[in-house]
Amino acid sequence: MRILHKFMDLVAGLSYVGIMVLVLYQVVARYIFNIGVPWIEEISRLLYVYIAFLGAAISMRDKQAIRIDMVPRLLPEKPRRLLHVGGEIMCFILLALLFRGCVKTFGIVWPTYLSTLDWVSNGWMYMAGIIGFGYMMLVQIANAVKWLLERGKGESA
Repeated sequence: MRILHKFMDLVAGLSYVGIMVLVLYQVVARYIFNIGVPWIEEISRLLYVYIAFLGAAISMRDKQAIRIDMVPRLLPEKPRRLLHVGGEIMCFILLALLFRGCVKTFGIVWPTYLSTLDWVSNGWMYMAGIIGFGYMMLVQIANAVKWLLERGKGESA
């Protein structure tokens, strides 16, 4: 799992660097050479979508996502645990539904192409969702297994 985490960090970082390089190239081409490069905007948008999905997954992995914890803090231990488990299950179901929607849409739009690059499928936009939501589901499963193992150790001690 550690290798997958490093790979996702690398892909997100390279996407960010890619956007910076492409936009810098576009600025130089447009304002110095007076040439507009139309495909840069579409590729930059595609990379931005990957950064958004991977960033959301990475923030979930690192437990940096925003959480409203006012109500759970007020509850006793047992109801707090039940609320936590219920919330995690609902989150996983939502991620699975979003993943499924991206897979369906990916299949539908794969035969269509970007307007400025007729060899790049629109499906790559939805692949970001497939990767992001899939990674989030893996993180959810890994966190659930870790939580259950820690809980099992606490009860057996």
